[in-house]
Amino acid sequence: MKNILLMVDVSNRKDNVLQYALRSAQQLKSNITLSYILDEKASNYAEVLFDIEKLRDELEYLITPFDYKPIITSLVEKGNFGEATRALVKDQHIDLILMGATEGSNTTGFLFGNKVREIVDSVSCPILLIPERVTFEGIKNILYITDIRYINLKVLNELVHFSERLKVKLSILHVSADGLPPLADEATDALFADAVYSRVGSAITVYKSGKDEQAEALIYELLAEGQQGVVAIANRKYHFFDHLFAATPAEGAAIYKQLPILVMPAK
Repeated sequence: MKNILLMVDVSNRKDNVLQYALRSAQQLKSNITLSYILDEKASNYAEVLFDIEKLRDELEYLITPFDYKPIITSLVEKGNFGEATRALVKDQHIDLILMGATEGSNTTGFLFGNKVREIVDSVSCPILLIPERVTFEGIKNILYITDIRYINLKVLNELVHFSERLKVKLSILHVSADGLPPLADEATDALFADAVYSRVGSAITVYKSGKDEQAEALIYELLAEGQQGVVAIANRKYHFFDHLFAATPAEGAAIYKQLPILVMPAK
């Protein structure tokens, strides 16, 4: 990954998101494009440009002589939020979008904020969502949540590459899709060996849970082990994406305010 697009809100800056982006870029040895998208009718372009350039200077100030030094650029675009983001991804050759996720209410549909959903629906590159209370402690593991019966090998291969680039552990959490019976441990292991390991050939730990709420309980347990992780999900097509983004209350939703969420394109 060479280029990270960091979407910022200059009127409501989140220092944890800025620092997370910088440290992630250093860990990935990537460059950063700071971006703010203005409404087409907005008249404060010069003011916003000044603010975003100030943020760029602040990020550069945080880099010590011993750190990897990413190239940090800044720009302000006008237009529809989703369309402008899609154009930025193409024009700037973006490999990863990073943006803050608002606290919202304790429901999955509003957990990340309206702009997050708009970007998720507009672009076809990975998106890393950083909740307001998350601080960067080094990415140590990635947990891909899916029903192993419908695992997306393209997503999995990209996550393998991503984890290798970061030099971190990759795990799969099997969660049964709605309407399907849970898998026995032996069946899960057999499916993994046949459908995943034989094609990917990478060392991956497999965890098993029955339904969504059991997944969240297991995530709590993994989080209690003290290693900061990233939860990965496939975009749009798969049930756990709907579980996170549906506008209905969900038990255990608060756990997603404590972990970065990596939304992977599934097409």
